Amino acid sequence: MKKEKRIYCSKCGQENNADAQFCQNCSAPLQNEKDSEISYSERKQEYAGKIIKCPACGEELPSFTAICPACGHEINSSRVSESLDKFIAQIEECDRRIANSPEIPKKGWSTWGKWKKIGWVLLNLYFACIPLLIYVFRPLLRTDKAPALTADEKYKATIIENFPFPNDRGSILEALLFIKSKVAFLAAEKINANNSYWMRLWTKKAEQLHEKAEILFPGDKIANETYQEILKNSNIVKKKLRIRLLLTVGVIIIFVAFMGVRSGKNGIGNLADNKDYDQKYDWQENQFTTLLPKPESEYGKVTMEMEKQFSVEIYKTSTEMYEEYVKECRNNGFTVDITKTEGMFSAHNEEGYQLYIYYYENKKEMHISIDSNDIEEKGFAEGTYESLKVKNFVFDIPDYWEEEGSKNEYLQYYAEKGEKLVMLSIAYPVETDDDYGVSFDGLYQDNENMIDMIASMFTDGDVIDNEVFESAYGVKGILYRFSCNQKINWLTSVDANGYCFCFPSEKDRRWFYVYYVQTNKVSGNDYKDDYMKLISSIRENDE
Repeated sequence: MKKEKRIYCSKCGQENNADAQFCQNCSAPLQNEKDSEISYSERKQEYAGKIIKCPACGEELPSFTAICPACGHEINSSRVSESLDKFIAQIEECDRRIANSPEIPKKGWSTWGKWKKIGWVLLNLYFACIPLLIYVFRPLLRTDKAPALTADEKYKATIIENFPFPNDRGSILEALLFIKSKVAFLAAEKINANNSYWMRLWTKKAEQLHEKAEILFPGDKIANETYQEILKNSNIVKKKLRIRLLLTVGVIIIFVAFMGVRSGKNGIGNLADNKDYDQKYDWQENQFTTLLPKPESEYGKVTMEMEKQFSVEIYKTSTEMYEEYVKECRNNGFTVDITKTEGMFSAHNEEGYQLYIYYYENKKEMHISIDSNDIEEKGFAEGTYESLKVKNFVFDIPDYWEEEGSKNEYLQYYAEKGEKLVMLSIAYPVETDDDYGVSFDGLYQDNENMIDMIASMFTDGDVIDNEVFESAYGVKGILYRFSCNQKINWLTSVDANGYCFCFPSEKDRRWFYVYYVQTNKVSGNDYKDDYMKLISSIRENDE
């Protein structure tokens, strides 16, 4: 039987009988084959796009429809759910790597040297703890600032921020529940800048998900309850941060008030009244004053002139003079991490010099303080070291190290011997496993085995900490800190501690181990400071 020919409407696409003159759906005129051939060059209409239909009843659905309006069938997408599973797997893998990766080196009071701590205490005593207030308030008030992150943490943050969550109800609810578990864990942890950052990141993503849920399936009970739980935990963290801020402020206020009472009893608070405001000062050039503009007023007093700090009081000043002086300091390069109020300015320059300027309007007095405590000392003084070439690298070694007991692919030096042992060694063995990649990535991935190997070098060794370290010349490796029980001879052993800096030599497939061991009976950190300068000096041999 011959199949009857059909014709389609060029306006709405409805199928019609071949002999029909008008569309039975929209009544538009229809063209027969002959007319179509004639008019083809005159007008051509195309239809493009994908028509989405309900799999249950066949109803055509607009984009972003979660529930069919005709039959109530829930629209799901297995493909999108797979992408959500992949996202969750990526986050869990990042968490695993972050837990096993070296921590970012700590900063702050615990890492300061003795003289920096003494200078900081004296500065706060002199300026009534105002520098301490600035030091404490700045990180507490800037809670929205991202903390220092490792490479793995930055990668995790990028995944969270850029992942486009799905459109179907099942995947959205699953994503909200996943975020809920992450937020609940953070709320139960100790509140710090890092946890607060991740809480903000997850809460922001939950907000985006909830907004999408309200568009696709408004008023969904599960979505709303889950989102409210997330907000509840987020508010718990915010509340803890506020309490932490209030407690810190309270302690500082009590301390400052206590110091003020004691100062009043001792007559210290009246010292300002006994100042000679007609006294002139001598603005002598030193490493600090060359960085600063000379104040307009010639009246004042130099209150502190030390190796790493300089302070001066300037009398007979005005608000205009203070503002102009701050402007000149900014022109001189003090533009990093600026804090500016009506009577206080603080900033540091690119070299690391920290500047504080305080203006007391009632006394017409300006205090200027500048220090170099944050500038890291690099390298050794000229004539106190020699440059040692070992295979493809060069090391700067202080003259007091004496070589003794060196062997093939192993150099050994001593600064002290006996129970007060201070030893330095440089080992550079060739990698014997041809399948093992001699690179920083290979070292990083094999970090757990490296920790075990370093601990096993001693009779009773334990790696306390490890971190990624890069020399001043770009030689990158991992620095391990350990404690141990070091045998001196057959009868004697002593407790010791030290460091091991491990880095790869990709050119000749060698591993370099730069050990430093110091017994606990050695006092001071001079040797350790020189060791850090030594490994900072490591560079490739260009000859």
